[in-house]
Amino acid sequence: MSLTTDPNDPNLCYGIDEKPREQCDVYLVLSEEERKKGFVRPLRTSYIHIGNKKRICGKFFSKSEEGIYRCNEDFGHDDGCHRGRLEASLSYEGDSWFEGKEGCGTITTMNRAIAETYARNPKYYGATYCCYCRMHLSVKEFIWEGTNEVVGS
Repeated sequence: MSLTTDPNDPNLCYGIDEKPREQCDVYLVLSEEERKKGFVRPLRTSYIHIGNKKRICGKFFSKSEEGIYRCNEDFGHDDGCHRGRLEASLSYEGDSWFEGKEGCGTITTMNRAIAETYARNPKYYGATYCCYCRMHLSVKEFIWEGTNEVVGS
């Protein structure tokens, strides 16, 4: 695998994979001088594949955890939490949040230049690679290791 700052590099691949594959030959990153301008998010090098789970009060829940949850914390964060509600219902009936599968739970570690690109511009990538599933999937299916923060947010 190699890196480039050229968005027209013919060896780049884009998007979400339909089936397992090896990693791309080349990945796009921000230039070194752009990354040296500083980060708007902490530098993190590993993320966990959690799949499409619903976030309630800062915690992620899977389909097997349907029910009513009481939240005993401040709702002042913009993270998809049901803000301002004491009770939140977790139901999978007709909820478009849950169209995908649950994640494999694997931790994937990335190249430092890619990690710095995420830290400088969190929305730079729309997909990232899961080393167990061997697929590029939406960044919304991953959280940074050691946090509840969705990759790309």
